[in-house]
Amino acid sequence: MELSSGESDRYNWPDVIAVLHAWYLSVPWGARMSIDLKELRSLPVAEKLRLVELLWDDIGASDEPIILHPWQATEVARRSSELKADPSIAISREELWRRVDG
Repeated sequence: MELSSGESDRYNWPDVIAVLHAWYLSVPWGARMSIDLKELRSLPVAEKLRLVELLWDDIGASDEPIILHPWQATEVARRSSELKADPSIAISREELWRRVDG
């Protein structure tokens, strides 16, 4: 699955994801998790990040509910309470991206 430099640019990633998704839905549930983690770990960081982006976009487009672990729900509630108690701690979208981008 390793792609040479520049080779990944010639793939139409939405089509790749659509094909993988169709394949995924056609595979019985028990066989779906047969991902070769060794192969994934051997990918270059740039390709791993691209896969993360593709998965994140797919998760965002899904109607399937996201189940939070109890500790995650507790953290969401804590942050929500903190923001309600002091709305001035909120930052704008622009400030968020300024911090992310450095």
